[in-house]
Amino acid sequence: MNRENPEKVRFQSIHVNYQTGNKQESWNSKRIFGHAAYPTYMIHVKSHVGPLEIYRSVYPPIEELEKQIKESFELAESYKAEAETAPGLESEKL
Repeated sequence: MNRENPEKVRFQSIHVNYQTGNKQESWNSKRIFGHAAYPTYMIHVKSHVGPLEIYRSVYPPIEELEKQIKESFELAESYKAEAETAPGLESEKL
């Protein structure tokens, strides 16, 4: 997916240190991202109001993840077009 659209897709991996005796980092992650379990995959698209989450799943099949990424391209293009036509918005930030 990243090789097909290198300018449109970025993958980030965030490692959360989970220790039986100290779960602070795990709880901080849950508070920040609002996820319930590991590994959680999230898809965000850029918009004129900042990144918007459009998909979240705990360990989805890779086919589902690819499908969601491809579908998010249309949404991202829609946001870009909206920013280009709305007064005061800068589409080059998208």
